Parts: sequence; C-alpha cells; structure tokens
Amino acid sequence: MGGFHGEIPSAELYIRSVQMATFCPVMQYHAETKGEYSMDRTPWNIAERTAKPYVLNIFRKYANLRMNLIPYIYQQATKSSLTGIPMMRAMFLEYPDDVSSLSLTKQYFFGCSLLIAPVTEEACRTKDIYLPEGRWMNFFDGHEIQGSSFIRVKADIGKIPVYIRENSIIPMNLSDSYKLSSYVGNKVDEYNNLCFILYITDSIKYKFVDDLGNDIDISAHKKGNSLQINISGNFCQPITFIIRNYSNVRSIILDDKIIKKSLCLEDMKTNTYFNCDNDLLIKINYEKIHDVRLLEIKKGSNRK
Repeated sequence: MGGFHGEIPSAELYIRSVQMATFCPVMQYHAETKGEYSMDRTPWNIAERTAKPYVLNIFRKYANLRMNLIPYIYQQATKSSLTGIPMMRAMFLEYPDDVSSLSLTKQYFFGCSLLIAPVTEEACRTKDIYLPEGRWMNFFDGHEIQGSSFIRVKADIGKIPVYIRENSIIPMNLSDSYKLSSYVGNKVDEYNNLCFILYITDSIKYKFVDDLGNDIDISAHKKGNSLQINISGNFCQPITFIIRNYSNVRSIILDDKIIKKSLCLEDMKTNTYFNCDNDLLIKINYEKIHDVRLLEIKKGSNRK
C-alpha cells in the first residue's frame, strides 16, 4: 500500500491504495525509515506527515473489512491453487466473449464473485465502470443494476466501487452487528459469526470448506416470491444467511417448522430471523453431519 521507495504519497492516494489492497491477494504496507523523515507506509506515519488524521479512520474501516473478508479470500485462494486461475483477474478472463471487457485496465475481478473498480487518480470523486451482462449489486449499499452497460458512479474519498455478480454467495466473518467493516479482531482460527451473503436472482450451487472443520454444501433456488435454500454437510458453529434486499417476509420454514422473528438483532438466537434495513438475516444452529436442512422463505406482506 502506498508504494515502498521515495517520498510518501498524498493522504488521498494512500487511502485509494488501501481500498484497492483490501481486494487484492495481499494487503500489506512496507517501511523505509532512512533519512530525516520516516518514509514508512504505516497509516499513522501518513496521517502525521500529511497532517490528515482522517487517514487513520478510513484505514481502520478497510482493515476491518479485510478481516471480514477472510473466509471469502481463503475460498478463492483454494480455488486458485487447484485451478491456476488467479485470484485477481482481468475482466476478459471472466468474459472472454465480451469485446467491451478486452481493453479494461482499471477494474478487475477479485475471485469469482466480486468486481472491483478502484479510483486511481487524485481529486477524483467518480468512477466509470463497465458491468458485463447479468445483474449486479453494490457490495456496500445493495443497489442493483442491469449489466451490459457503462456506468458512472460516485466514489468519495472513503469509498471504492465494488459489485457482486448475480447468483453469488460471499462467506464473511462479521461481528454481532452483522455490518461490513465491523471489528472481529485478527484471529484466523475462529469466527465471530460465520455468515453467507446471498445475492440470488435464479439459482446457485456452492461449496464452503475451511481448515476449521466446516464442509458445507449450499444450493439456492429462487422462484417467484419464494427462495429455497438447501444446506448439507458439516458446520461447527451457527451460521447466518444474509439475503440482500429481501424484506416483507411472509414466512420462513426450516425443516418443516416455521421459525420466529427475533425481537432485536443483538439478541438474535439460532433458528430465528431478523430484518436489518432491507436485508434478511437468518441464523441456523450447529448441526453435525446433517444430511439436508431445508430453508424456505416466502415473500409477501405479513398478515396479523
């Protein structure tokens, strides 16, 4: 982040490099301390040398987000080791038949589900992006947009445009707030809350394996106002599904039993659900080598 040799970058360009590094295989800063002034790329040195204290707050936000993303990064690294397909890949590698993707050099895929469009110029507050065919969802605010189009989006200093490809599942480690950039510490041998963000427009089959004993198969199918999720395998702690833009739920059935809505997010228990903004959160309890758990979600106005 922020290079290695020479004079330190501006606070703004440093932050832009931090945002991009969050969605790269390696997120790391280096230090060079020779001379009268420290040239190291630590956020505290950048903040002090540039007299821009906002660097620390924005850096903290993306450092936390990086730790939230560790389950996704681990999965994509495993896929890369097995297939040879890089984690960080050019657009045309994902869409070789899309001529619009051939010349794109300032956006890329991080893994198979996230499209990253970093801002690379100082004093720039917008970003031109190409979204290939299909539907896409803003990773941060849930806004959906149809692809096969060039768009211009706002990108203030604290933001990087990131989009989720439709029919994707993003495993995350989140705090009890279930918010992106929530603090979960630095441990990689446990989860605060193992979560799966679902953006389903049709159907998907997904496998999650880690080195903590989890081996989970998830399939999801959307039909009309219903979403059906099948979970099988072995998971060693409760898991939470976060279904983006899925409010106005009429009923949720787990293994033929209707589950209840939790009174508040902080006290959400297993086998309950909660609506947080426009997202639906469903927490499923631990099951050891269970054959299949069936979750069926039906949308529509609640009836008293």
